[in-house]
Amino acid sequence: MNSPWLSDAYTLADNVRDLHLDIEGTKFHVILNPDIGSWMALTHEDHVRLKEGRLSSAEWDALYIRSLAKKISNGKMSTSKFPNPAEFPSLYVINTTLQCNLRCKYCFVGSVEPSENMSDAVMRTTAIQALSHPDIKKIIFEFQGGEPLMDFKGMKRFVSIAEETNKEFGKDVTYRIETNGTLITEEIAKFLKEKKFHIGISIDGPKELNDLTRIHEDGSGSYNEIIHGVSILRKNNIEILGVVCTISKYNVKHPKEIVDFFNDSGLKSFKPRPVNIAGREKDSHTAAENKEWLEAYKVIRVESEKLGLTNASASIYEENTYTPFRDYMCLRYPCGAGREVVSINPNGDVYPCDGFKSVKEYKMGNILEESIRDMLEKPKIRELRNRSWKESDKCNACAFHAMCGPCAYSTYGAFGDAHREDPECNARQGIFLYLIKDWINKNMLTSREPPSTT
Repeated sequence: MNSPWLSDAYTLADNVRDLHLDIEGTKFHVILNPDIGSWMALTHEDHVRLKEGRLSSAEWDALYIRSLAKKISNGKMSTSKFPNPAEFPSLYVINTTLQCNLRCKYCFVGSVEPSENMSDAVMRTTAIQALSHPDIKKIIFEFQGGEPLMDFKGMKRFVSIAEETNKEFGKDVTYRIETNGTLITEEIAKFLKEKKFHIGISIDGPKELNDLTRIHEDGSGSYNEIIHGVSILRKNNIEILGVVCTISKYNVKHPKEIVDFFNDSGLKSFKPRPVNIAGREKDSHTAAENKEWLEAYKVIRVESEKLGLTNASASIYEENTYTPFRDYMCLRYPCGAGREVVSINPNGDVYPCDGFKSVKEYKMGNILEESIRDMLEKPKIRELRNRSWKESDKCNACAFHAMCGPCAYSTYGAFGDAHREDPECNARQGIFLYLIKDWINKNMLTSREPPSTT
């Protein structure tokens, strides 16, 4: 069949999948290219015309430009060009301390042995290596831990050193902090505001849910202290750009209560995410079942939309499902580990991302002894940086592998192998399929005449 636009004849590409869906009693087909994540939904009638070769030129063009069809004359498909993954990090997770005042049951850093706080030598060397790369114009220093505010003095010292160092390089520097929120004071709030920090706080829902997991060493909850910290930030007109809400077996069955809490508390931008299999979680086993997380995701997404909340997890999955973009470095191949991000421990040990800071097998080296550039070339780190769905039998067979990308450290924690499928694999497949069905329901099913009953 000839196309007036591309002037060629087409047939379906060899690698496409044909997903047969029944949505509210109506049959649909999704033609999907698993290698790039592109897809097109067809009604049953359109699918029959496809099989019989009766699609219009414009319909074949639409399939072709999505790499779902190839030219009959030469077998070529359209070329979908995606931005190349970063080759050198621009996000530096700074752990000036590994100490923490809480003992959250699932903490992925929980198995790290506390050490002395970060020295000036480690700070200065980190700042120089981060800021001196000629091709990286924007740098993010994100303070984690442990709990970064356990060493507020060290955090201030690092910022001072980074600012002094940057006088030579003139980079665009942003500071971020991920904190449990319990140690925030007026002094800290004023410093965060002065330095224009982007602030993230962790809270797992209302008090009765949060205090089941985010606890002190004596088992007491942290909710009241977190909310007090939030109130100090608000008093100083400081915006909280994101709240991490970890979904575990303790709160997974309360998705609506979680959304209502964030709405009622005014924390209208949050990120619900499942427990990662690392650190303390490997002993405590707080992770929810895949099917529980899937159902919670659906309810949280719907309820968030109703209330106009910003649900970062929903946005990430929707972008990967509905668009060709893969901006979120933790849900794609290759992920950001050792590409967008590295993590620096207090003693100068470097890891490919914050989740690996407790995994000695993935220590890249020490920043006082060698350059990050050299560390990135070590065989084990090169393998991690270049992870592909082709390395996992389950990912290779999955229709959604181009929309996905397992969390390397959670996969390693669950299976002892960072190159396997994500521990939440089944939930992720369910989320992608749910989003495709939801799009069809909103864009195709509701506009159709009801099926005839005669």
